[in-house]
Amino acid sequence: MNRRTSILARLDRERLAEIVIFLGAFLLALAIAYGLAVRAEGAPLSASERAAIEKIESNGDPAAHKKDEDARGAIQIRAIYVADANRILGEERFTHDDAFDQAKAWEMFEIVTSYYIRAYGYADTFEVRCRIHNGGGKGPTRRSTLEYWRKVKEAKR
Repeated sequence: MNRRTSILARLDRERLAEIVIFLGAFLLALAIAYGLAVRAEGAPLSASERAAIEKIESNGDPAAHKKDEDARGAIQIRAIYVADANRILGEERFTHDDAFDQAKAWEMFEIVTSYYIRAYGYADTFEVRCRIHNGGGKGPTRRSTLEYWRKVKEAKR
């Protein structure tokens, strides 16, 4: 191997190392950005946010049942909400009685609110999720959901 070949081989290795480092940094940055975007979009509500909704809806009672509206559980889910969650999923996963199970009720909340956030291009905020929960897919644009939002926001403090 002559001197010229040796220098070229070293330069090629250095250049290759630079490319590998660059690509590694780029992929890491992409993975971090993607991870943050996914967490931000589908981030679950905090314990204090859930507690505020539960306080307004049922005073935190998972067995609550408002008979005149047939709203059930800690977050007062109605039959139409269950049907919407099942429609979004494309399967009959939930029954109305599942609203009494807090884990299932919050799962329905997540399914329904996430769907409408994506469908209408809303920002994924606590306010938007509350107003969808209270007023349906167009809840964030309805004046009728503002009072509900005010109550939940106050309960969170």
